[in-house]
Amino acid sequence: MDVRIIALVAALFVVETSVAQVRNASRANRADIAQAEKFLAELPPACAKSHAYADPDGTVNIRLICSGSGKAMDGLVAIRNGRVIRVD
Repeated sequence: MDVRIIALVAALFVVETSVAQVRNASRANRADIAQAEKFLAELPPACAKSHAYADPDGTVNIRLICSGSGKAMDGLVAIRNGRVIRVD
């Protein structure tokens, strides 16, 4: 019984930590947060340093940081109310 509980807790921890979190998520609407989390979750391993955060006005910013094979990229995608409003 104890082994099963430990395995369940470990599995939940792995699932919880593998989901990309949006910092200050309470500032934005849930649909934008979900879109950002899905986008981050689908990025390749070379973009593991990418992250998202919400501004006070509700904009969800996704910071894309990717590197590998001698190449690097640093960019920003901003989402508000279901629309991409900025790409840098």
